[in-house]
Amino acid sequence: MEEYRRQHNLQVVEILMMGDDIPDYEIMQSVGLACAPADAAIEIREMAHYISGYPGGMGCVRDVIEKVLKLNDHWDLHTNTASL
Repeated sequence: MEEYRRQHNLQVVEILMMGDDIPDYEIMQSVGLACAPADAAIEIREMAHYISGYPGGMGCVRDVIEKVLKLNDHWDLHTNTASL
């Protein structure tokens, strides 16, 4: 993650990560927005900033992407598509 952050000149607070199990815990603590699917390990859900209502593999990533696009005013409500 650190290499990616440097390559793209990102601040830690600009990074979102979605994780679901213990190996994800440490890196999720170091990002600006930690997200988890509904069926993530309890330790991950307890530290996540946002928990999707969807389980892993069942729409949780789409849920997070849609919310981020909408919050950043990049969601075209008339066509229901993203506008980057």
